[in-house]
Amino acid sequence: MVANLPPSRQGGEMKDCVIVEECLELTRQLRANGFARKCVFCTSNSNDYGAPHPNLATDFAAVNLTFTTNLPWAVHEVRT
Repeated sequence: MVANLPPSRQGGEMKDCVIVEECLELTRQLRANGFARKCVFCTSNSNDYGAPHPNLATDFAAVNLTFTTNLPWAVHEVRT
């Protein structure tokens, strides 16, 4: 947020950053406790999150969290 890197933007709210951090922390905890199934972060807010933005892609990859803007695809992924 402070550096105005996505999902933050200058003059924007912190809520997008909080959403990402909470999701990443939950996924970290799941992985640490042996959860190996697919995890997907799905958003329609591609303006703030990108596809995902390179800054987020690294964090998502570190916990094996897939990014998408397609809800039907996300539901299919977590069910398979």
